[in-house]
Amino acid sequence: MSHQASTIEKFCRSAAVLRDGRLYMFETLDEAKQYYDYTA
Repeated sequence: MSHQASTIEKFCRSAAVLRDGRLYMFETLDEAKQYYDYTA
């Protein structure tokens, strides 16, 4: 688990965001980053 974008981009191709007890899965890192930045 990481909150550092550089670490995630180095090791991952997709991502998920846990928010309010729900897990949101994304096909790409860009989608996950957009959601995380928008809701954070």
